Amino acid sequence: MRDWTAEEKACFERALQSWDNTIVQTPVRNITIGLYWVDYGTTGAGSVLGGAVNATTSLSALYPVSGNTQQIFTLPELVWREQVNVRNDSYYDIMIGFNSAEGLFYTGSDTSSSIGDLIDFESVVMHEIGHTLGISSALQGTDGMAGDVTFRTQNGIMSYTSYDALMLDEQGNRVVDVASENLATTGTALAFTTEDAVFLKGSELKVYNPEVWSDGSSVSHFVAEQEELMQYSIGEDTFRRGMTARELQVMSSMGWQVVPEPATATLSLLGLAALLRRRR
Repeated sequence: MRDWTAEEKACFERALQSWDNTIVQTPVRNITIGLYWVDYGTTGAGSVLGGAVNATTSLSALYPVSGNTQQIFTLPELVWREQVNVRNDSYYDIMIGFNSAEGLFYTGSDTSSSIGDLIDFESVVMHEIGHTLGISSALQGTDGMAGDVTFRTQNGIMSYTSYDALMLDEQGNRVVDVASENLATTGTALAFTTEDAVFLKGSELKVYNPEVWSDGSSVSHFVAEQEELMQYSIGEDTFRRGMTARELQVMSSMGWQVVPEPATATLSLLGLAALLRRRR
């Protein structure tokens, strides 16, 4: 079992403080966080750097059904944003695993010089926390295949997230509405197909929806047209310390009160490398 170094702990503390400084709301109780190392295998281009587990409460009263749909939330969304004091001692509010490969991450605080082929650990931590705060989807496809992208359903009820509620297809239709209509008429909550263009309402961001579905990467990330924190990949020797203005607008549309205001926020990054590593 790999231990956490003082530098790695400091990275996580700085990332948490950055998010806390970004969000105005105060949680109704302390949020519990579980961190662990995972053997994700390869550390080259395309490797997985981290993964967030978004636990949702089983209290159905918090998920009112409207027609054949219900909106679900991550626990940090409920406790921090919606001010609902949900507690389930069987798991953490936030759980994040990171690639345990040695020599993969840069864990220092100095961003003034090159870190070569290392990946900035603090940026990865910032990214994974972003998923636990709601930038995640209830959509699903078939891993490694092209085809239909559908919402998860149970007993004829379709679940979607705050993030899913912002998705628009090329015709400007809410993806949630399209899927709900398809569920009512065909029994399948078909939202779109892989490689279709999907956008986020209230922003210029495009959803990452490659031709071949990739579990953990598809849909829950942004297209890497600019250096957004929540894009699906990160370059070596790249520092990224905060959300971009476009991402803050998405958070605001999801119901978060953010600082600085989305219209005045600026990018916080240095450098860009051509070689990207996948982040889920």
